[in-house]
Amino acid sequence: MTRSAIAAIDRITEAHQVGRRGGCRLVLDGPPRAGAAVEVEVATCPAKGDDVVAIDDTQLFLSREARVGLAEKVLDVREDLEGHYTFLIANARL
Repeated sequence: MTRSAIAAIDRITEAHQVGRRGGCRLVLDGPPRAGAAVEVEVATCPAKGDDVVAIDDTQLFLSREARVGLAEKVLDVREDLEGHYTFLIANARL
């Protein structure tokens, strides 16, 4: 996750008051590819079978399939002028 993505997830989970166990779940409709927009939904806790990616207090929940597909990828975010977020998959810079 980029610092921008972490900040956006923090703002989203704080606004939804999900608590310490909460975070966001990444929803994929198919194989992740660089430049693809992805859906992120608020979750009060990980679903059964989710892997948890945590950086500091920020949590992102991924199905095991998503976690494997996202190896060597980074979650980034863009914010528009109205404060709406678009989460994007980017290739990791090695």
